[in-house]
Amino acid sequence: MRPCTTIASVLLLALAARADDAPDDKSSLALAERIEEAVNTGGDEMDAVMDVSGMVDRAMQGPDVGADVKKGFRSGVLSTSLGSQLAGAVAEGARYTFLRRRVKDGKATLLFRLLLPSGSVNYHEYMIAKDGDGAKVDDLYIYLTGETFVRTIRREFLKTVAITSKAPANLQGWEKDLFDNLDKLGEMTAALRGGKFKQVLKLYGELPESVRNEKSTMMIRLSAAQQVGEKEYNRVLADWEKAFPGDASLDLMQIDLFFNQQKFDEVVQVLGRLSTRLDGDAFCDYLAGSVRLQQEKYQEARIFADKSVEAEPGLREGYFLLLAVSLPQKDHEATVKALVTLETEFGVPVGDLSAEPGYEDFVKSAEYTAWLESRGGDK
Repeated sequence: MRPCTTIASVLLLALAARADDAPDDKSSLALAERIEEAVNTGGDEMDAVMDVSGMVDRAMQGPDVGADVKKGFRSGVLSTSLGSQLAGAVAEGARYTFLRRRVKDGKATLLFRLLLPSGSVNYHEYMIAKDGDGAKVDDLYIYLTGETFVRTIRREFLKTVAITSKAPANLQGWEKDLFDNLDKLGEMTAALRGGKFKQVLKLYGELPESVRNEKSTMMIRLSAAQQVGEKEYNRVLADWEKAFPGDASLDLMQIDLFFNQQKFDEVVQVLGRLSTRLDGDAFCDYLAGSVRLQQEKYQEARIFADKSVEAEPGLREGYFLLLAVSLPQKDHEATVKALVTLETEFGVPVGDLSAEPGYEDFVKSAEYTAWLESRGGDK
């Protein structure tokens, strides 16, 4: 149930856009189809719909550094292909699903879900703009990192500048503070890897406020706080919500944490909040229902199962949940529905159930007999 970290380092960028730049529904949906096709056919087509080169240019604006530094940095960034990473994940069994077009903060977006074979989940939101008569991607927000491309790449660019050049004179605000504290951030990372969690928190407290409120810095603090204790962890959560109100990246991180702590009500609450921020997601319903099933709260689990199946009939997990909860409920019609759908729509093999644990009541039912007859009497 962990949020995936496989492509957490994928490049992100945020651009301001006018409302009248939004492409129409037809162009937007055509772009979504191109993205899905690209991911499922090797990823090369992604380069045609995303102006990564232009994004990198914007991320490098400002610091007065040598052309060779920028050229080397650009080459390194462009060698990392989002399309090939996603295509590689799909080739290994991941599913990349377009959920919906929506408008977020005045910007037209395309929301996708990345679901890995392990059950890890992440969400990608492509910000889109007009491109002639069509549409193009001019931004990408990845929920697990909760940070825009320009922020992530800008920070990495400043690190590169710090290694290869003197401090640029024209850095201001958080960028200057970040540049001046890169060594301390390196110490924090090393302390975290070395298991010196209290030292991480001490170093964090020595940073200027602008750097403490950087999401990447707060993630390091959060990782350390989890190991120090619940009180410290809750303090980080409060600071996080204050600094990033309504941010979904925290929801993704909390799912696994609360589940491992067996705080099941909190897991369901977080999943509900995440689903709301996504304008609904059947996989969140499936996860919440699975938690309630584990608690043997079958009525609540069934509500989530029905909701998942209705919202996204193409998501097989919803039918697995429906099957699992229908057995203790002795809802034999629902059991048949789930079995038939899993077998015919998703190619899930259904063998002899007569000796399967949990199916005892079902195999004694008239529904089971009718189901067997519909399959030619094959158990």
